[in-house]
Amino acid sequence: MVNFYISDCHFGHKNIVAYDHRPFFSVDEMDAEMIRNWQSVVSDNDTVYILGDFCWNNATRWNEILDQLPGYKVAILGNHDQVLVRNKELQKRFVHVTSYMEIRDGKHDIVLCHFPIPIYKNLHCGWYHFYGHVHETVDYEMTKKFLSEVSAKYEVPIRAYNVCATLLGYTPRTFDEITSKTGG
Repeated sequence: MVNFYISDCHFGHKNIVAYDHRPFFSVDEMDAEMIRNWQSVVSDNDTVYILGDFCWNNATRWNEILDQLPGYKVAILGNHDQVLVRNKELQKRFVHVTSYMEIRDGKHDIVLCHFPIPIYKNLHCGWYHFYGHVHETVDYEMTKKFLSEVSAKYEVPIRAYNVCATLLGYTPRTFDEITSKTGG
């Protein structure tokens, strides 16, 4: 069993293709590519932590997408997950649905939240923080700058990583894959 992480898939979200400068001609192409990528790395016994903004459409579309994705799914709610918040039947498709979670992946403790948390729990004790929401925007650059300044000023390594789909090649990634890239 392997843990994977991803946020901001935005399945079915037509406008996200242009907003994020995603390299797809259509939302259907984007959805198909992300489904193929997911299927290529995740097995039925793996767990995928989805850090918000999973799908844009109604519960029917959520179910169509979920039916194609292997693995146990944990939903960390994002700002565009109102369909999931309001639909108890859809929530049953997930192992857990929450806005915030602390987990252990191997030897590593991780704070999971859709939104970046500048001073996350146990920052000074070697914990990690995986987040999404800010995509590759000005907000993302501000978050990286702030975390870098905190790290330099207080001489503490910041272990916060943006797991937005655009930054992960539209593919769920493992802890080691995520943390082997530059933080932020």
